[in-house]
Amino acid sequence: VGRNNPSARFRLLCDNLDGTNAFLLGLVTSTVIVALYDKLLKRVVACFIGEPVTGRYWVAHGSFKTVRHGGVRGVEPVPVQVWNGPLSRKASTIFLDVSHGFKRGDRHILTNDQVTALFGRLNFQTKILLPGSNGLMHALEANGGEGLAGGITTAMGGPWDAAGGLLVKQAGGFLRAFRTREDCLLDERDPLDVMSYDMLVFGNEQAVETLSRELLLVCG
Repeated sequence: VGRNNPSARFRLLCDNLDGTNAFLLGLVTSTVIVALYDKLLKRVVACFIGEPVTGRYWVAHGSFKTVRHGGVRGVEPVPVQVWNGPLSRKASTIFLDVSHGFKRGDRHILTNDQVTALFGRLNFQTKILLPGSNGLMHALEANGGEGLAGGITTAMGGPWDAAGGLLVKQAGGFLRAFRTREDCLLDERDPLDVMSYDMLVFGNEQAVETLSRELLLVCG
């Protein structure tokens, strides 16, 4: 295993403090992300997301179901399941991690107008939260909180920010991933190949279908 060793089959993906800005502001939403990426299979095969403020952590690997550890010694881990309710302005919530347009290299991932349009379209269908940590979004979605339907990960600082999609998938959820082309249209990619894309849509089946449709519409 190596983070930068080109001959190693596995690459370790790690974010010691996901949600740095939130942490600096005194918020408690930051997480620790550690994942294993198989360069031969081109996908994340294991993921750990920890929540330092509570001691909780979530683990998924291989085909095993995502489990939550409560951070208390001697207490058995609990299998978790994505909430499967419908999108509703009153009864459901989604996560978004983008508040303005931005570029990655020379590619414009989203423009300010596209972000505004996306918020406008989704605001009529569900409530929106911006927690400031991709790891927390994925862990809480896998955790199956009442009314938590899904989310969109866009402002990734690195591939580790999308690794938590494995937690969602192994908790019975769904994933779709997209890479922005030079002409600003979107190509679909394998959501577990976190090296290959810019945006991850995650959640229950209805949420992923709806969020993907709206994302494709504003980027079309």
